[in-house]
Amino acid sequence: MMRIDVSQHNDTFLIPPTNPFVDATDTLPQIWASGLRNPWRFSFDRQTGDLWIADVGQNLWEELDFWPAGDNSGPNFGWRCREGLSTNEDVDQTVCGAAEDYVSPIAVFNHADQGWCSIIGGNVYRGETYPHLFGKYIFTDYCNGDFLTSTPTGQLDTLLQSPLPGNSAFAEDANGELYVVNVEFGTIKKIVDACPMDAPEITFDGQQLSSNDAETWQWYLDGEAISEANGQTLEPLVNGVYTVLAGYGVPCELFSTPLAVIVTGLHSTGADVPVIYPQPASDRLHMRVAVAQANASRIDLVDVMGRIVHTSQWPAGVSEYSINVADLSPGSYIVRGTGNGRNWRQVVDVAR
Repeated sequence: MMRIDVSQHNDTFLIPPTNPFVDATDTLPQIWASGLRNPWRFSFDRQTGDLWIADVGQNLWEELDFWPAGDNSGPNFGWRCREGLSTNEDVDQTVCGAAEDYVSPIAVFNHADQGWCSIIGGNVYRGETYPHLFGKYIFTDYCNGDFLTSTPTGQLDTLLQSPLPGNSAFAEDANGELYVVNVEFGTIKKIVDACPMDAPEITFDGQQLSSNDAETWQWYLDGEAISEANGQTLEPLVNGVYTVLAGYGVPCELFSTPLAVIVTGLHSTGADVPVIYPQPASDRLHMRVAVAQANASRIDLVDVMGRIVHTSQWPAGVSEYSINVADLSPGSYIVRGTGNGRNWRQVVDVAR
């Protein structure tokens, strides 16, 4: 890859003084980077100046490379000694350096399992029409057809799954909008965001989590889906980070921003909550209230995934009640009481 200065507007060009080999005796001074096989294509982020390179592989791997703006140290991306993250078996490795001598790609795609054959480099979206795409690098493959996005660290996401081959080049207009050329079908299409709606937001009133309107919901606790938690609201039972995946119709499913919730342990909308002991419990868990408050109520014991692991009835007029926890796994649980004006919950621990 060469870097030259054409600002003189004449029949020749100048060598930028910051080129890495400008003073070398064994390397042409216009060379800026090496180790690329067939960059198709490379582009600069119009906002940051960062360089993105889609380098077409030979036998096994397609690779995506990234290089930050302002670094003129002469990167070597590895070809022909390396293909993707692997050594090239067609080359005598005794003439090659160690893996750390080369700039590794931020993402690779194989020919066998993924069906890639010729990566097609795109651009970082800097338009104003689709805020969700802003700052994301968009690219595809000639054979695979899917459109992906990437961050500079190689975090990938699928923008569009497509079975159609033949996408061969991207273009960027003056407003930062992107287009793709397909030579198999003779088309030029604009890149759009199929899900332009805002991501869902979570609100918390101290007792209940709520998502804004959507068609479907799935709640998550610390990244794990909560069983049967698929309503617009959720009562958080344990401390943790909650998110919701809201569906707006195929193919639009969007995650909310995570919300950390700390359960205070006690909640009451009726009579006082009972005293619960011992803490932690190992065999039986005891609850006690004054006789005047001892109305009949349902007692649920709920685990960290929101599953009810015990249900029983605390009889009316009984001031003390206990449940067996000897068979429960150690951990935190919610004791939840409801009925006859008594609505409370408390965090308890079971240990051995």
